[in-house]
Amino acid sequence: MELSADERARAVDLVRELRDPMLPNALGPRYEELRRLVISPRVWDLMFWTVPELTDEEVVEEALKYEPYVILGHPA
Repeated sequence: MELSADERARAVDLVRELRDPMLPNALGPRYEELRRLVISPRVWDLMFWTVPELTDEEVVEEALKYEPYVILGHPA
């Protein structure tokens, strides 16, 4: 998935904000915006559960590698 430079910068900013332990409880809107930008269902895991820890830029880079797929049914 490709993002414009502005979208990529916004995604990195959102990751940085979401990782901030001093952030108020308004995580939902920021997380939803990030998910719209990168569409990866694993973005939260990439931010908090990846070992070794990824930088904010690396989180966005890895999330952008996600490619959704479609499972096709059997023909009738």
